[in-house]
Formats: sequence, structure tokens, C-alpha cells
Amino acid sequence: MRFAGMDRNRDGRITRDEWRGSSNAFNRHDWNGDGVLSGIEVIPGARRPGSGGQQDEFDRLDTNDDGRISLSEWTGSRTLFDRLDRNDDGFLSRDEWKNRGNGGNEDEFDRLDRNDDGLISLSEWPGDPALFDRLDRNDNGFLSRGEWKHGDDRDNEDEFDRLDRNDDGRISLSEWPGNRDKFERLDRNDDGFLSRDELKRSDDDRDDDDDDR
Repeated sequence: MRFAGMDRNRDGRITRDEWRGSSNAFNRHDWNGDGVLSGIEVIPGARRPGSGGQQDEFDRLDTNDDGRISLSEWTGSRTLFDRLDRNDDGFLSRDEWKNRGNGGNEDEFDRLDRNDDGLISLSEWPGDPALFDRLDRNDNGFLSRGEWKHGDDRDNEDEFDRLDRNDDGRISLSEWPGNRDKFERLDRNDDGFLSRDELKRSDDDRDDDDDDR
């Protein structure tokens, strides 16, 4: 029973005398306006008939009716709570709850991160394992939020980041999968590494050759 602690005579109903909150809060939960909370009104998880949006879910979690959701009222993971608590005050406001679905690429990350540990594992990944490996730039078997965020900026950078296994911003000969002659041809400043620009220029040259043909 919802609000069971207020039901002093254990009759399954809560009268105004038993109610310990404000009159406004009582009226908000007294859906049929009969002056008593009973039936569906005191069933945990029940929603007001004819309604059912995000606000209903907020009110259900806000068990003490103070207009915010505390960690003790929260039924999800601590990681998700902390992410939604954008001002880090230890509570979820109605606005923070309402805007929990506004975040573009980050929302997709949260959807895939089913166990809310802040990482996407291969078992949570619904796509091609080869793409997962490309996005997993540090090769630890998980996608961090940063790796996921940069997954949209791939194209030539995708190839560069895939080859730059130690994430030092350059490709060494030991990281290069091709032959040494081509590596040295691309290494225009002869410093023993390929920069992002050098790799990009190699693609541009290849495009120019294709146009000439």
C-alpha cells in the first residue's frame, strides 16, 4: 500500500486526519475527490486515470511530495541518478527529469548502456563487432562516453584513430599495417611518424588520381 505509514488504523484508507502532508498534496492524490485516499489511489505505481506522461512517473517517485526526487526515493542505479542530476545538488528536479530524454547522441549511449556502468560492453553492442573494435580506441573491450561521442566524426579520422593504437596522435611504423616504402612516402617531414594531415593528404592524392583517370 502506498503511504502505508500514514494508515494508522490499518483500514487500507487514508483520511485527511491521517495524512501528514499538505492539503495540496492530499488533493493531488485524491483523484476522485471523495476526501479519502483509497483503492487505486493507494496502489504503488498506480497512475491517475486518463493520464500517463513523464510527470506521472515523477510524482510516483516523489514519495514525500516535496517536488524533487532524492536518492532515497530513486529506484534506478546511482550512476544514472548522478547523470540526471545536472546541477549536482543531490536531487532530481522536475526539469531535470523532464529533460532526461534530451541529449542526442548521449541518449543513444545511455540506451545501449543497459547496466548503467558508464560503459558499453560488446554484449550490450547491437551492431557490427568490427565497428565496435574501431570505436574502442584504447582496446579495453568497452566504449567510453568519449569514444562514443567521437564516433560521429569518423571518415578519414576513423582510419587514423584505428591505426593510432596508443592514442598519441600519430602513427608509428610499428602501428602501420602497410609496407615500409609506402609509410616513408607518406611521412613527408621524415620524422618517423604519420600525422593526421599526412594521412589525410594521402587520401586526397588518391582522390586526385581517381579523378585523372
